[in-house]
Amino acid sequence: MVFDGVESFLNQCRDRIPAVVLFVPAAKPPFGKGDWEPRLVEEAVRIFRQRYTDPVQPELTYTVFHADETAPAAVVEAARTMPFLASRQMVLVRHAEQYFSLRDDPKSPLAPLLEYLRNPEPATTLVLVSTRADRRRKLFREIDRVGSVVESPQLTDDAMIRRIQAEADQAGKQIDADTARELLERVGSRLDDVLNALNLAVNYVGSSQRITSRDVQAACADLAEETVWGLTDAIAAGDIGGAVRALRQLLDLNKSPEEILGTIQWLLESAYRAHPQTRPKLDKVFVQKKVQPMAQAFGPDLLRRAMAQCTKVQFELRQAGTDPALMLELLVIQLAWTGHARAKSASRSRAAVRRG
Repeated sequence: MVFDGVESFLNQCRDRIPAVVLFVPAAKPPFGKGDWEPRLVEEAVRIFRQRYTDPVQPELTYTVFHADETAPAAVVEAARTMPFLASRQMVLVRHAEQYFSLRDDPKSPLAPLLEYLRNPEPATTLVLVSTRADRRRKLFREIDRVGSVVESPQLTDDAMIRRIQAEADQAGKQIDADTARELLERVGSRLDDVLNALNLAVNYVGSSQRITSRDVQAACADLAEETVWGLTDAIAAGDIGGAVRALRQLLDLNKSPEEILGTIQWLLESAYRAHPQTRPKLDKVFVQKKVQPMAQAFGPDLLRRAMAQCTKVQFELRQAGTDPALMLELLVIQLAWTGHARAKSASRSRAAVRRG
């Protein structure tokens, strides 16, 4: 049976002990979301350990294998071996996508596992975690027949907001839906990133019980981040002096030339993806808003050329005798000058239209 979410699966299996569970990416994730959310899988694995292993002697009732270094036969042997002085055990297989690349004929290394799935050990819960799964393969079909296939896509925005509010409540804090949505827009759709940002906000407010929009903005940003956005705005506006000052401030903050160049490349790529004529789109609304001026100032063609120029500078930085700071400054000046020239061209066009 296929479940379309980790939470729904956990709720439905409360009163029964699953024999085999396979966690996989979603075939059809929610609109605009990724097909794989590893944090939810790890939370499910932790719940399974609490339910299906002996808390007194967990090392005897919980075994972990990695499919990229373990043959399926070894997994089957562990699953068939009765737990010592315990009624149940759990066997976890990580990187199970390796098994989907194996043949499924009788002479295949996968054969022992396929045979096990025909008659799983009742005292064992076998859990496989796979970041890829070919649903046409026999392994998938057999697990679907005898056990549970659980899809783990990224949460929808509404589900994420509920999760943020629940986590805040556990920490003794309150956060309204609009503020939770702002936090989500700033950090994107990965649950780990969202919960880390929430933890920063919780620590930031201290004894205060309420997390406000201002708290989120202050807790989830640092000086280097604000300087990066200042560099973005200066390039988009054609402010050569401002762009150079932002670059020098990043260097003063001990950011390496390679890190700064990577940041500039990321800004250009984000601006390219934020442009309405390009694909794929950004999943972080906050970033999209920040780079939108650069996307509009440059356009797709110039952004592609700018990214190519970054790649050229990256190569030149590796050459002996080059001055990294000077190379970066020349790049930033060139980018800001492009923004300046585009702004002047747009201004002349508007003036011509008015005269006409």
